[in-house]
Amino acid sequence: MNPQKYDRLQALGKQAYLDALDEIGWFDFPQNNRAQIEAKINESDSDLYLSLHHLHLFAEDFESDEGFVDVIEKFQAIAGINFQSVDFDFDEAEMEFKITAAVDGKTITTWIDRSEYPVSEIEQTLNHLLDNSGSETHFVWLPLESELLFYVFVPHELYMKAVKKGVIPQDDQYIEALYDEYDIDETKP
Repeated sequence: MNPQKYDRLQALGKQAYLDALDEIGWFDFPQNNRAQIEAKINESDSDLYLSLHHLHLFAEDFESDEGFVDVIEKFQAIAGINFQSVDFDFDEAEMEFKITAAVDGKTITTWIDRSEYPVSEIEQTLNHLLDNSGSETHFVWLPLESELLFYVFVPHELYMKAVKKGVIPQDDQYIEALYDEYDIDETKP
């Protein structure tokens, strides 16, 4: 991880951090409620970037089928997508969890490899559902080495602006994977 820009910005204080959010257009998106985020930042006594999260989960939430059902319910509430139906099928021999969702007359099927660490698996699954629902906004991981996983629900370009500005610490491996997977235009931010 390369937190240098983030550390410098955080050292300038909470108002400088809020100003940086304004500069990159963080509050231009309806899910980024300024009053709520500002309150979380002002209450924070640690890493300010964690105040930006829209979704947080414990890695252990993915050890049970009920945990996945709960994640999908949270996902629908945050993303504003209502599935007409969601079916889950767990294949214990293959350690795979199949999710089939129906939305707007389309059926979306995705699999989660339960033998993998959930950071990448749950992010890929939620974003696959979003991509197939026509959304340009995605769940993107906030870098933190912990059993607690934090995600923001923003366009990738906004996430990249936040990293470049120092609003979110830079995790080089994760950023490289985002560029590769989503073909993000580096010139936009």
